[in-house]
Amino acid sequence: MDKCDTASVGPHRLDRADAERTADRLEVTQARLEAVNVDRNAQAARIGSQRILGQLEDALQRPLSGGPLPAFDTGSELTDKTRQATATR
Repeated sequence: MDKCDTASVGPHRLDRADAERTADRLEVTQARLEAVNVDRNAQAARIGSQRILGQLEDALQRPLSGGPLPAFDTGSELTDKTRQATATR
């Protein structure tokens, strides 16, 4: 824009255009911050659900997702030793 164009537009219109650009930048920045906040909250929810799933898995003492079941000790070895100890007395 040369001086003639600037003079014909007037200072008030330029101030208004600057204000609108600033408002647009502010809205874009606010939208980006909101998107970051939403992503952070979603990640926190995923982490929380994984923790709860781990606690549930620990409570059941076996994997929930198709893994082999842990070995179950029936105590037969202990029972046999107890029988032997009581038989010799």
